Amino acid sequence: MRFGVRRVILACVVAASALAVLVPAGSAGPRAIGFTFEAVPGPGQVTYGENIAYKAQISNTSGTTLTHVIFRMQKPFVGSPDNPDLVATFQNSTCPQNGGQGLNVTYSDGTSEWTCDFGNLPATGNGSQVTLSVVWGVPPGTQTADCTDCLKARARVSVKEGLNDETNPNDLFGTADVPATLLAADSDASQNTTSAGGYEIAACTDASGLGSLRTKQKLDASLNKISTTVCITQIPTSTTDLGLATTILEGVSHAGNPGFAELQTSDVCVAAPGVNCGAYGAYAPQVFDPAHPLTVVLRIPDGALLKTHTITKVWHNADVYPDPLSLCGTGPVPLNGCLVANPTLSKGKDKIWTITVRTLTNGWFTGG
Repeated sequence: MRFGVRRVILACVVAASALAVLVPAGSAGPRAIGFTFEAVPGPGQVTYGENIAYKAQISNTSGTTLTHVIFRMQKPFVGSPDNPDLVATFQNSTCPQNGGQGLNVTYSDGTSEWTCDFGNLPATGNGSQVTLSVVWGVPPGTQTADCTDCLKARARVSVKEGLNDETNPNDLFGTADVPATLLAADSDASQNTTSAGGYEIAACTDASGLGSLRTKQKLDASLNKISTTVCITQIPTSTTDLGLATTILEGVSHAGNPGFAELQTSDVCVAAPGVNCGAYGAYAPQVFDPAHPLTVVLRIPDGALLKTHTITKVWHNADVYPDPLSLCGTGPVPLNGCLVANPTLSKGKDKIWTITVRTLTNGWFTGG
């Protein structure tokens, strides 16, 4: 429903955007383009092994039809673009060319780009603007710490120039590198990694396993007091969006939190299609179909609780819904959710509390 302030402060849109006036040699008038380019989920935080999307919007502001409008993007990379340490892998896009696959082009100098040819862009009306989403997969990493702003993405738009006219700078508009932070969610428990991010394009079938997105699962009573797994069982798609921006942040402080003070909260954002995760209350959440609710699994080490405490209650968005969640019945899942079962404590040396919630919207969770 609403989302907490992230460890790295989030803005709803972090984009490289500008308005360019492109004047080719011999042209009777200027060609002007508006171009925005942003990382999703924003402002660019993705867990190793997860997907990240980039959304581009191209607008014709010149007053005349633009011909041969081509979006061009390099593979997102870490390190040097000429000798990268890591490159992302193309997953899918909303490009109308080649069934979403676009076209990979290699130039005479050895560089390559993924491209989408939109053809002509009219000067006025609904056809004067196009929106494109491109989804890339980030390889799994062995790093035990986050890599801040190290994944770079470069994009540009050419007008009139063909793909073979690479050396001609006329009618070419580009962005600065758009950065994204790579999150090492499954690092060692000694690393206090408490966030995760991804762009989810595939439905989850196992909430007790990998789920759609999860934070570090290795628990520690002092450093990592909670782990969160989110399972999205239905992914809406459209001509401009292929998935849902999803983030998790643990340990945010919420005023009036009714849970145990020694425990951490878990803030989950699953934004509506076309919307980026952002600051608390500053984005539209996805509202799930009752037949396909969102499942959130929380795991808490018993050692994190005071000796006199046991978890018997769970709250979701307690600032709006002060009553604890009830057990799920045979009827529809309530908007704010319900408990699949009472919180359970595992046996053995390392005792872990498990809480499973089904809900129709996101928000923050706490136990007590």
